[in-house]
Amino acid sequence: MFETLRARVGLAAAFFIPRGLFAATVLVASALSAQTVLFPTPIHLTRQIGDPISHSSSIVDEYYQGNRAFAIRGTLTAITDYEKGQLTRIDRAAGTYSITTFEAIASRTKGEFPAVVSRQESKLTTRSAGNRVIAGRNTQLIEASREDRAVSRRFQIALDPEITVSDAALEVIVGSAYPNSKNEDSQDLIAAMRSAAPAGAMSKAGSSTALPLEQTITYDIDGESLRFTNVVSRVGNELPPADLVTIPPGARRVDDERLQLPQILHDLDSLNPRPTPRK
Repeated sequence: MFETLRARVGLAAAFFIPRGLFAATVLVASALSAQTVLFPTPIHLTRQIGDPISHSSSIVDEYYQGNRAFAIRGTLTAITDYEKGQLTRIDRAAGTYSITTFEAIASRTKGEFPAVVSRQESKLTTRSAGNRVIAGRNTQLIEASREDRAVSRRFQIALDPEITVSDAALEVIVGSAYPNSKNEDSQDLIAAMRSAAPAGAMSKAGSSTALPLEQTITYDIDGESLRFTNVVSRVGNELPPADLVTIPPGARRVDDERLQLPQILHDLDSLNPRPTPRK
């Protein structure tokens, strides 16, 4: 069971750069209405992501402005436009770019990552765990867990109460909506974050939640553990550098690698040995 989870997570990590460089997220199947502004105030987050599969970490700069989200890691840039309903990826080192609609991503990746472990009847438990300074900011710690018969999931979340975002913007930041399939972990993370919101907390766009500055998930299966870390090291309000979010002159348009993933999974599955039926 644990090896199956490790293999699936490892495969996903190989083809998806965390926090939106390959994963586009949006709240509804169509483009947002003209009246909706996800991020009326710009937010810039520098994020460090720990990957227990490769035993490495990566730094991603995220910029949220209006109805667009930008993610930059090294020479790779992703621009998710929630009004147009499309994801633009730029690889400056390769001199390539892709522009893909949310519908195309959803239709090609639907069902490719089914839940590895079926959820049994269990309850998400949350509790306040005090305070801690992260990125020079005072945060409120929330711990949550879900105990199933097959797998135990433990969450640690740090929220910055000085910065609140709408429910819609929170789903963008967490990366939990269309065209990605909603999964148990992202739903539990959001539920735990919202449990810490004061009753009646509101923003201009509706109910609001404090900005998450840390999200850690630990899986315990068969006596082994996998721990994924996601911590913000800096919070600002800068806009993304123009030269990093503009398609370079002469860049060649290619297909988004995410659309190739179903075929890659199929090819890998075909390599698995199968028993030969007896004659």
